[in-house]
Amino acid sequence: MCGVSGFVNMPEGIIPSVLNALKHRGPDTQSSVNFDNVSLLHTRLAIQDVLHAQQPMHFNEFTLVFNGEIYNHLELREELQEFSFSTSSDTETLLHLLIKFKEKAFAKLDGMFAFCLFDKKNRTMLFGRDRAGKKPLYYFQEGEKFLFCV
Repeated sequence: MCGVSGFVNMPEGIIPSVLNALKHRGPDTQSSVNFDNVSLLHTRLAIQDVLHAQQPMHFNEFTLVFNGEIYNHLELREELQEFSFSTSSDTETLLHLLIKFKEKAFAKLDGMFAFCLFDKKNRTMLFGRDRAGKKPLYYFQEGEKFLFCV
């Protein structure tokens, strides 16, 4: 199980301690990205495409952090012919699916998952989780500070 977290308007100095706290959930790699006041963190338990499917995953102005499994991701790629894929991961499928279909992508997904898609251009975040809540999504907001974890 991967560890996912992120925050807005929090000090970047907390990143190492958050990654360390999540390391038991993703011992293979720990990484983060920062976009001004937004930070996205991921600790990876590598299962699919062990060498290439690193997160946070980027495409143009979009960045995805994700935990879970999209069972029908290979079938969904048939609807994403306009994208060229560089991995065989469900993460990349989910990233392109969300870019193309936005909120309508939820109806197409079969799996257990929770994610955050950050749009750097529009400065928006799209969050989602599976219908059964197998991968829960937690968040906290106080004033201008916001944080989430999966």
